[in-house]
Amino acid sequence: MSSNYNKFSLQTPWLSKSGVLTYDFCPRKFYLKKIEDYDLPESDALQKGIKFHNWIDELFDNIDKSALINGETTIREEYKRHFPDDFEAIDKQEVDLYTNFIEMEEERWEETENKEDFFPIKTEEFLSDEDLMFHGAYDRLDKYGEEDGEDVHIVYDYKTGSYKNYRESNYRFQLCGYRHLIHKNYDKYNVKYGGIIFPKEKRIWTEELKTRSINAFEDRVKRTRDSILDRDFSKTGYCKYCDFDIYCR
Repeated sequence: MSSNYNKFSLQTPWLSKSGVLTYDFCPRKFYLKKIEDYDLPESDALQKGIKFHNWIDELFDNIDKSALINGETTIREEYKRHFPDDFEAIDKQEVDLYTNFIEMEEERWEETENKEDFFPIKTEEFLSDEDLMFHGAYDRLDKYGEEDGEDVHIVYDYKTGSYKNYRESNYRFQLCGYRHLIHKNYDKYNVKYGGIIFPKEKRIWTEELKTRSINAFEDRVKRTRDSILDRDFSKTGYCKYCDFDIYCR
């Protein structure tokens, strides 16, 4: 298994899903971030999102799974027991992320016949592929069910913002990227599905990851790298939507 982080350089242009998406939005922004090393202060929304992701990651490491399976506690009781220390001080919008997620988990618990399958197989795992020079960390890997007598799996990502239908191609690209990394590093998982969990809206966007999308992911990564190697860092004209306009002249 390869889990090394490889820093981007023009000589060794390692890419992640965020790097590819940034380049697609604007090659000039990618250049400022990755090569000139410009960055912006973390926004309040980003800080809340990071804290929520960290909470979920630690949650599945610390909850009493046996007590849940044996009916000695409930999803709500167990999850609340692990709320962040400053939970009472956070605003309502941030509180809703946690309480909405608990409601989604309660519903999923009721729908799961074999309670052992309720818990993620893995969470927050960073993986890399030396051949494609692509790396990233997925949020969670779950058993999805059985098909033709074999286990199939689903890879999930959490997003604390809202679902946008015009971003579905990027959701698909991201999930195919995680699938690629898991399949590259493990033989025992069959990741056939991907999902984006939106606690803000109590919504899960789920899709079967088909061959066409999987091939499109690899082509997109290779195409982006080729453009970088050709030193194409031109502007795309989306300047009014770009938070890097303060650096871009």
